[in-house]
Amino acid sequence: MTAALLGTSAGTTLAAPPLRPEPVTVPAPNDRFDAMLRAIDVVPPDRASFEAAFPDAWARLDAVARDAKRDTWSRVRALSLLSYFVEPRTRATLEQVLADADKDIRRQAIYTLGRGFGASADVALVRFIEARTADPEQDVGEHALRSLRWVDHPEAKLALERIAEKGPATLRELARKTLDKRMLRLNGVPRGD
Repeated sequence: MTAALLGTSAGTTLAAPPLRPEPVTVPAPNDRFDAMLRAIDVVPPDRASFEAAFPDAWARLDAVARDAKRDTWSRVRALSLLSYFVEPRTRATLEQVLADADKDIRRQAIYTLGRGFGASADVALVRFIEARTADPEQDVGEHALRSLRWVDHPEAKLALERIAEKGPATLRELARKTLDKRMLRLNGVPRGD
């Protein structure tokens, strides 16, 4: 099923597409793309395969992620799949979507931001994520805190320590656990989510 929705043969290796400017318009609807987005068990193996199947994948994901009229599941999947595109335009989309009224959208956007951009994070990203721990919805704040586990910048450790010591009581224990998991990850211990 994955191969059919992505338009590839099982076992086919695809070369990365050539770099090209992204379209600035919203792509026309595509039933195969929408089916892939709604399927829980379809995950492209890598960016090259994804773009081979959908050359305008980023533009499609971006449009769905921002479209408040779309169903929550499709938007959450689009936000998650944007993690294939660790680049400034994706970071901008994730940060902008964090103003969405839907807590599920904010929760996925903040986690994708930390998880996807953690290896290349700067102080500004750490502070941005830390500020989101104060989201009015507790589970959004918890996802923000958990996303700091994936951030390699040393400021992430300091942010987690601040929250563990002086943060809201509802986040202190989670901050301590996240600090431990972050340390294990940075020391190469296999994760056991």
